[in-house]
Amino acid sequence: MYINTTLSPEYQLYHRVLKELNEIEVIMRVKSQTWVGLGWRPANLKSGCQYFPNLPGVIPRPEPEPEKSTTKPEPEPHSCGGKVSACPSGQCLAHLMWTFDEKTDVITFQIDAAIEENQWLGLGLSKDTAMVNTDIYTGWYTNGVAYIQDRYASAKREPPIDQTQNIFNISASRNNGRTFLTFSRKRNTGDSSDEAFSDTECLYPLFAWGPVRSLSSLSIGYHSFRYNGVTEKLCIKSCPPQTSTTKPEPEPEKTTITPEPEPEKSTSEPEPEPYLCTGKVSACPSGQCVAHLMWTFDEKTDMITFQIDAAIEENQWLGLGLSKDTAMIKTDIYTGWYTNGVAYIQDRYASAKREPPIDQTQNIFNISASRNNGRTFLTFSRKRNTDDSSDEAFSDTECLYPLFAWGPVTSLSSLSIGYHSFRYNGVTEKLCIKSCSPQTSTTKPVPEPEKTTIAPAPEPEKSTTKPEPEPSLCTGKVSACPSGQCVAHLMWTFDEKTDMITFQIDAAIEENQWLGLGLSKDTSMTNTDIYTGWYTNGVTNVQDRYASAKREPPIDAIQNIFNVSGKRVNGRTFLTFSRQRNTGDSSDEIFSDTQCLYPLFAWGPVTSFSSRTIGYHAFRYNGVTEKLCIKSCSNVSPEPEKPTSEPETTGEPEGEGEPGSCGAPPRGFNDTTGDSPHPMDCVDMVIGSAKGQLSRIGDYYSRDRSTPQKDEFYGGKDDLTAAYGFEDSNGYTTIMFRKKLRADERSDFSFLNEYMHVIWARGQEPGKFHHLPNVGLAENELSSFYKHDELKYHGHGGQRGIRRINFLDEPSGPVVGNCTQTWRNPSDNTHEVTWQYDSTTDSVQFTLKARLLQRQWIGVGISRDTFMPNTDTIVGWVNDDKTVTLIDGWASGRSVPATDTVQDVQGVRGTIENGITTISFNRRRDTQDQNDIAFSQNECVHLIYAKGGDYAVETGRFGYHDTTPIVSSGKICIPCPTVNMLTDLHMENQK
Repeated sequence: MYINTTLSPEYQLYHRVLKELNEIEVIMRVKSQTWVGLGWRPANLKSGCQYFPNLPGVIPRPEPEPEKSTTKPEPEPHSCGGKVSACPSGQCLAHLMWTFDEKTDVITFQIDAAIEENQWLGLGLSKDTAMVNTDIYTGWYTNGVAYIQDRYASAKREPPIDQTQNIFNISASRNNGRTFLTFSRKRNTGDSSDEAFSDTECLYPLFAWGPVRSLSSLSIGYHSFRYNGVTEKLCIKSCPPQTSTTKPEPEPEKTTITPEPEPEKSTSEPEPEPYLCTGKVSACPSGQCVAHLMWTFDEKTDMITFQIDAAIEENQWLGLGLSKDTAMIKTDIYTGWYTNGVAYIQDRYASAKREPPIDQTQNIFNISASRNNGRTFLTFSRKRNTDDSSDEAFSDTECLYPLFAWGPVTSLSSLSIGYHSFRYNGVTEKLCIKSCSPQTSTTKPVPEPEKTTIAPAPEPEKSTTKPEPEPSLCTGKVSACPSGQCVAHLMWTFDEKTDMITFQIDAAIEENQWLGLGLSKDTSMTNTDIYTGWYTNGVTNVQDRYASAKREPPIDAIQNIFNVSGKRVNGRTFLTFSRQRNTGDSSDEIFSDTQCLYPLFAWGPVTSFSSRTIGYHAFRYNGVTEKLCIKSCSNVSPEPEKPTSEPETTGEPEGEGEPGSCGAPPRGFNDTTGDSPHPMDCVDMVIGSAKGQLSRIGDYYSRDRSTPQKDEFYGGKDDLTAAYGFEDSNGYTTIMFRKKLRADERSDFSFLNEYMHVIWARGQEPGKFHHLPNVGLAENELSSFYKHDELKYHGHGGQRGIRRINFLDEPSGPVVGNCTQTWRNPSDNTHEVTWQYDSTTDSVQFTLKARLLQRQWIGVGISRDTFMPNTDTIVGWVNDDKTVTLIDGWASGRSVPATDTVQDVQGVRGTIENGITTISFNRRRDTQDQNDIAFSQNECVHLIYAKGGDYAVETGRFGYHDTTPIVSSGKICIPCPTVNMLTDLHMENQK
C-alpha cells in the first residue's frame, strides 16, 4: 500500500517502505512536461552543513593535483595530528582522529562509529589497555543535542562523571547512521581524574559503545562493544617538522642585484610574541562548585574572552558580574541564555537593586552559547577597557571581583529577566587580567648573517589591454521634508553584480515607535510594498509587509529581506536591510531598469512587540515628487563577445535570504552548528525527466541555492537501486525511484523515523518562464535559455514548496469504538495530539501536548487540502496565572489567522508540568459556523500540528510558528463509518 501526500494540486507524492529490501520506493506524479524533483534532509541540520564536502569525518571530493614546483615551499606553522581505528577481525568499526596545537597545548579529538542514536560512544585513555584506572569520555547525539561527559573508571562499573569537566569546544552530529563526537582538552589538565599526555607519556586508546539508560541523569548501560586491541600507544607531543633525508636541490645561480638601503641595526632583542593569559574561577558555596568562569586574555589585542557555565534550566538566565566590592550596586553585569538554538547575551549595568537595564552600547562580541549535559555555556569577548561608563575596566593595576547568579527569563521578546534564584559573591580574591608575558632577556643578540648582494628583478612588461571595469555600486539619498524641514532620510546602495539593494532609513522617533518605508507606484498607501521596524533593548526587528487596503499591513508570508540591522544614535532610529530588485514575490514591488517607485515615509506606535503589531501612523509623508529609480549605473563598456554556449544558472534567485546561503560565508562549521539553513541548503535530491517512455533520473545533492549537482560531483555515487519514468498525453510526468533507507555517504541522507524537511519542485513550462534576477536576456530570448527538460531555475509560486514528512511512519490498524487516535512526533516525544469522538454528544475532544519555551503557543489546524489558506485553526497557551487562552480562528491566507466572532470551543483546561504544556478542549463535530470546518463521513480532513511562536498576553495576539508545521499525510473521517476504514492520522488510499 502506498501512502499518498498531496504536495500541491498538481504534484502528488506516493511512497512505501519495502522492509524486506530495506528500501523505500517513491513515485512522483506531476503536471509537468519538464523535470521534476524531490529533496529531503534531517530537520535539525544547521547552516554549517554548507561547508560540505569539507566537514569533519567526510572525505572531500578529490581535487586535481597542482603542478609540481621546483622551488622549495616556505615551512608552514606545524600542527600535529593522527588517526587510529578499532578494527576487530580486520573490519574497522570506529575511528579516532586527533589534532594537537602545541602553541596552546590543546588536543582536539573526534571519534565516530556506526551506532544507533540511542547508544553512547566512548573513548578511553589507559596506561595498560584495562578499563580500571582509565580516563573515559562518553557521549551521544539525540534530538539535536550533544551530550559528552568526562569520566574516570576506578573499577569495572559505570564510570562516574568527573566533578570537574575538563573538556570544551564540544560538538556532535549524526551522519549516514554514524555518530560523531568532537571535544578538546589540555594534554595535562592538572586533574587527578584525567590521564596526562606529555612528551614522554603516551596512552592506549580504547573504544566502546552501549545503550543510554537515562538522558536526564546521563546514565549509561554496560557496553555492547569494547575494543582494546590497538597495540601501539597514542603519543601526543611536540612534533617539529621532520628534516628531509634527500639531497637538497642545487641552488639557482646568483643574480647580482643592487640592494635597497638597510634600516639601522637594532641592538635590542626582537619583541617577544604576545602571550595568551588564561585562568579559571568557580562558585563553590558549601564546598560544592556549581558554576565556573574561564577567561583568556590576548595582550596583543587587549581582548578578554569569558566563558561561564552552570547546571541550570533552559528557560533560566545565567549571569556574570564584575564588581569593585562584591555588592550588586554599581556592578558591570552580563546575562544570557541559550533557547531554541539561539544565543541571547546582554551587556548590562546595575546602578540599584533591581533588574539591571541593558546598556545603550553593547560592548560585547564573538557571542556564542550552547547546552550540554544539562549545563548552559555562554561565551563572549570584550576589551579590558571599553571606555564606556557602564562597563567596569580592567588594567594592569585594576582588578575586579567576579559574581555569579541565575534566575528565570520572564520575556524573550523584551529580554526581561526575573529576580535571581541563586547568587554567589563569595570569591575572596579579585580577578586580575593583565599582561602575563615573561620578562625580556638581557642576553646579547645573535649576530646577523652576512649580507648578500642582489640586483632588482626586471619589471614586468606593461599590459596594453585595459583592465575590466569593476562592478558599479550605485548610491543615492532622498529625504522627507515637510514644510522644508527634513525629518527622515533614506539612503540606498545598489550592487548591480548581485542585483541587490541595501536601504538605510532613519528618523528622530521614540524607541517604542515603528519606522516605515513604503515603495509605491502612485504615492497612495493601497497596493504598496511596506517595510516597518524598530530597535528596542538592543534587538532589531524589521518586517516585510504589503498594504492591500488602508489598515494595518499584514506581514508577508515570505520575508524577502536580509542583512537586517538597527541602532539608536542621538535619539534617532536607524534601520538597515537588503533585498533583491525583483524578489519574485507578488507581495513585493519590483525595481528594474525601467520600473521606478515613489518612496513613502511613516512612523507610529508599536502596539505589541511580541506579535509585531503596529498602530496607526502618527506621521506619514508621500511628498517626494520624483520616483526612486534603482538601475545599472556603470560606465558603458564595449559589448562583450557573445558566449558560444548558454550560461548556466548559478543560483536560486528567490527565498528568504538567510545568512550564509547567498553571499556571506555560512555560519557554523559542521552539520550541527550555525543557524537555520535555507530550504534548498544541504538537501539530498532525486531529479528526473521523461519523454514518452524514455526517462533520465539521477541522484543529486543541493549544497545551497545553486543548481543541484549529481552525487559524483561531491565524490559520491548514484545510489538509486531502481528507477523509471514516463510522460503521458495529459501532460503528466511520472517518476519512480528506489533507494536504500540507510545512506552510506555524505551526499545522501538516510530516511529517518522523524519528520524530515522535504522540498519539491518542477521545471518551468515553455511560454511561462519567470527568471529572477534578470539574466540579461530579452523576453523573446528566454525560450532559448530554458531548453526542454534542462535542469534550470524552477520559477516561483506553485513551482516549488516545502513540507515535513516522516517517510517511515506507518498507518495504524482499523479504528474501533469512539474513534480515538493519538499522533506523536517521533523525534520529539513530548509533542502529541489526541482526539476522541463522542457519539452521544456528537463532539470531538482534543488534547494538545508539547514541551514549550516561555511564552510559546501550541495549536492544531483543520484543513481540507493540507495547505494553510482556508484552514480552521485553534491556538492556545497557559498563562502565568494558570488560566488558559484558547483562540478559535480562520486562516484565509499565509498570515496570522483572524479570530472568529463566535468561539466554538468548550471545556477548555490546561496545565504546565515539568515544562510540558497540556491543553484540552471540546468542539462540535459540525458547529454550523462558516469559519469552522466540519468533520463528516463523506468529507474527511487533514490535521495540521503546529507549535512555537510567541504571544502577547495583553492583546491575545500570537506570532508565526517557529518551525514548519506537520500535516497528517492521511485524512481523518469522523464519525468512523466502518470498522475497516483507517481513520488514523495516516489513512491512505490503496494504490
